[in-house]
Amino acid sequence: MVSVPKVVGVMLYGCVLGLGLYLNGSHTIKGEVLRVEPNSYFVQQYDGDQVSVHADDTTQVTGNIHTGDHIEAKVNAQSHALSIRQAQ
Repeated sequence: MVSVPKVVGVMLYGCVLGLGLYLNGSHTIKGEVLRVEPNSYFVQQYDGDQVSVHADDTTQVTGNIHTGDHIEAKVNAQSHALSIRQAQ
């Protein structure tokens, strides 16, 4: 059986992590890549909205992202990509 303090600790950690991401203004964009430029990805989200995502050397990109790929991008409030990966 798992101890109550351990369960409470894990739940508290999750809440603190979620609050940190919320206050940081980061959110996830999911959709299809329409166009790739040297520092930008243009994505059509699944709700139909089109957005551009700025990427640079600090962006963690997993794999090679091409036009037509379905991606998940974690971006900050300024639309700067913190990470980009192909969607599962």
